[in-house]
Amino acid sequence: MGSMIGWQCGDCGAGEDFQCGTGMSHLDDADVAALLTSGTFGPRMTEQFKDGIPEGWYVFKENEYFECPECGGIVEGQAFKIYSDEDAGWLVFHAEPKPCGTCGERLFFWSDKVPLSERQLTERCQGFASHGCPHCGGTHVTVMAGCWD
Repeated sequence: MGSMIGWQCGDCGAGEDFQCGTGMSHLDDADVAALLTSGTFGPRMTEQFKDGIPEGWYVFKENEYFECPECGGIVEGQAFKIYSDEDAGWLVFHAEPKPCGTCGERLFFWSDKVPLSERQLTERCQGFASHGCPHCGGTHVTVMAGCWD
């Protein structure tokens, strides 16, 4: 399942869209092989799964969102999640987020790199609808939300 949360300013057109969860992100064998060999999710994952994902394991790629500690903008990252029915829990590997698109700040692991929850993203969007657009101050801000499988 996945969800979409966002806001849009009717006055200046500014807005943000956040696609959360693993809905519509199941990866086929070719996608998994490319991610494993690319090194995007770090050398530990590449080493651990150099022979591929074991039979019966499920693999998902999920967006993650972080708040820039410098300007409060949103920085997008990704997590690669692997699950087996036989084991308890998920293996999660994180890609290094790109620098903030607003101010260029880089995030540092653990202190800055704690993903925002869907609740925090929803509160961010609702806050702009209640208090006005952060770009122009306009009051015509709408919040959008939806879910999918």
